[in-house]
Amino acid sequence: MRWPIRFQFLVPMACLVVGVLVAVSLWNGIVAGQRTRQQIENDLQEVAQTLIDASFPLTDTVLRQVASLSGSEFIYCDVRGHVLATSTPDLPVPHVASSDLLENASAIKLGPRVVIGTQGYYHTPLRIRGHAAADSPAVLHMLYPQRDYQQAWRHAFFPPLLIGALAIVLVSLLGTAIASRVTRPLHALQAQVDEISRGNFRQLPEPARDDEVADLSRSVNRMAETLTLYENQVRRSEQLRTLGQLGSGIGHQMRNSVTGCRLAIQLHARECPSGDACESLAVAERQLDLMEQHVRRFLVSGRAAPAAQRRVDVRDVVESVVSLVHPATRHLAVDVDWRRPAEAAMVSGHVEDLEQLLINLMLNAIEAAS
Repeated sequence: MRWPIRFQFLVPMACLVVGVLVAVSLWNGIVAGQRTRQQIENDLQEVAQTLIDASFPLTDTVLRQVASLSGSEFIYCDVRGHVLATSTPDLPVPHVASSDLLENASAIKLGPRVVIGTQGYYHTPLRIRGHAAADSPAVLHMLYPQRDYQQAWRHAFFPPLLIGALAIVLVSLLGTAIASRVTRPLHALQAQVDEISRGNFRQLPEPARDDEVADLSRSVNRMAETLTLYENQVRRSEQLRTLGQLGSGIGHQMRNSVTGCRLAIQLHARECPSGDACESLAVAERQLDLMEQHVRRFLVSGRAAPAAQRRVDVRDVVESVVSLVHPATRHLAVDVDWRRPAEAAMVSGHVEDLEQLLINLMLNAIEAAS
């Protein structure tokens, strides 16, 4: 199964970030909900304590004003359940056991849920002893609407979740952008490598960012450059090999032709009387010997092999060359004046190469003089 690098970067990072954001958002929502519940309970405790400490009687008007401020309904009745005052007329008194009555305002919590009519309330009964305006103990029933509590809880719980969801979306978009930015040059490198595999060794421009991807791009470009050099070398080697094969065939043909020419000259020399004709045939035979030497050297290595040097007298070399080019001088009517020096002129070199050098030099001079 193909697993692109983009997803290898994006999926683990997104899972980690999403998990952290979800956990943090849930925790913040739970803490916010608990704070909301605690705030409501603290408000009820303060309201209850205010009503307990009041020096005025708890009437319907007082309870309605307190209810409008706290959002809770109040029923003030005696221990037998007779309503003495209420914040809402016709609100029935919830049944409660004497053991469930709270003795002080600091113990007030959002009590069990009761349904009155079609609306649910959190019921908290509080026993009031020694009220300044009451002659006997009484019970204060506090009914906090469940709907108001749920609305306050939603207002506290959902904003952190909404912020977390928005953060998840932003992180996902940012991760996708970063992954695309990283993988885009990799796709370009992949296309370049595909082109290289097809024999197109073009080089890509280096990325603007100097990072690992840029290093990889430079390495691929160096590889393409090296492959270009190798391809040129292979092509040149192939050309040289083809040329060598062609030259080898031509060399063999030339060697056979030289051998045939030598045999013909030798046969003709036996039939000719002594004189200039025999001298010309000897020169031709020596020329054929030189040609055969060059052909043999060419066939051995495909190029001129380095010759072993030795001490040689230049006078002998020049004298041999003069005799070789004598037929050419007679044919072109050019006189060659050669006078052998009395003193030897010793040099270190190869006789055949020196002879070929002087032959080329003298033939050029003879052609120029003619």
